[in-house]
Amino acid sequence: MDSNLIIDDDYVLRLGAECQRQGKAVEDLLNRYLRVMAMISSEAVPDGEIHRATVEFVNQAGRLSGKVGEASQLVSKICSSFIAQVDGDDQFLY
Repeated sequence: MDSNLIIDDDYVLRLGAECQRQGKAVEDLLNRYLRVMAMISSEAVPDGEIHRATVEFVNQAGRLSGKVGEASQLVSKICSSFIAQVDGDDQFLY
């Protein structure tokens, strides 16, 4: 490891916050998409094989809802924990 390694705390924390913000944006887009697909399956294609396939797709894609947000929150927590860990491990330097 490079003995001159410098960790920019603010950068790491901003990166975690940006990841969380992007995760929320993806979640919002996914939820809007699922609402549109549900409307299509109920109004544009109210029965038949395409309807059943669209409903199944919406159900399966709906299982992703919340997962992106959870993952991005986890990244943000990991960034914060990383900074805390480095600060704790390097306490003797301060």
